[in-house]
Amino acid sequence: MFVDITMENENKQFPYCIVVLITVLLITSSAFIFLLLNPTMLAKTQNYVSQFANQFIAKVTNSPSPILTDTPTVPTIPLPTQKIIPIKQGEEIYSISQGKTDGPKITKAIINPHDPKEGIKQTVTIFANHTKPISWVKVTVYSDNKTEIRDLALSSGTSLSGTWSGSWTTNDTHLHKWGFLIESGDTINQSKVGIAIR
Repeated sequence: MFVDITMENENKQFPYCIVVLITVLLITSSAFIFLLLNPTMLAKTQNYVSQFANQFIAKVTNSPSPILTDTPTVPTIPLPTQKIIPIKQGEEIYSISQGKTDGPKITKAIINPHDPKEGIKQTVTIFANHTKPISWVKVTVYSDNKTEIRDLALSSGTSLSGTWSGSWTTNDTHLHKWGFLIESGDTINQSKVGIAIR
């Protein structure tokens, strides 16, 4: 009889344990879902936990300064400096060999000075020939901060075989980017060639 009574008591108490466990799980789940749906409250909770952890660790280690922070500091990594490629000073002559083209043949370019400082006058001279009269020659100048188109004029020879020149004042640096796109054309066809210095 004693054994049967004990078993009955245990059987009566067992469901209560399950109810308590389910209740605790429901409360915990509800609190977790509430925090997920409320970012402000979640941030405040994280901040409170962080402050509590700081105070607890400070008491244990006798350290007056906080050990944990909400926003960890990211070390600053210095960017590598770009190397400046040295280029020839003074006048530079480029001999140009083009493949088959329906437009004018650009055979030579003279850039003077080749490495001008800001405020210095620069002259570009282009040699071109064609089976038809050349109508125009232009140079696109690429520098560090600017892209500028310069129109050249026939300075010697004829429109079939001549020299085209233009001068301007350098108004930008060219420490990292420095190049020229030479274009020429008749009334129908055109050709172009690029010179990349930097």
